[in-house]
Amino acid sequence: MRDYPAEAIRQNLAGRVAFELTIDANGNVTDCDVVGSSGHRILDRAACRSMSRYARFQPALDENGNPVSATWGTSIVYGR
Repeated sequence: MRDYPAEAIRQNLAGRVAFELTIDANGNVTDCDVVGSSGHRILDRAACRSMSRYARFQPALDENGNPVSATWGTSIVYGR
């Protein structure tokens, strides 16, 4: 992963970060909440920073087909 923090690599840190993203009606990430920590704050922060910077989505649609804000969750595994 290109955003694996250099400090985490030096410390040989690994773990899974589970998070929930808030995605606006344009498909952009507007918020990231860690819902399952890796146990390492540096990895938790890196996951949200990467998703906020790079992730783009097709917006969710309401019953009339209009784009709306929504949430989506997943996880990232840092390790070797």
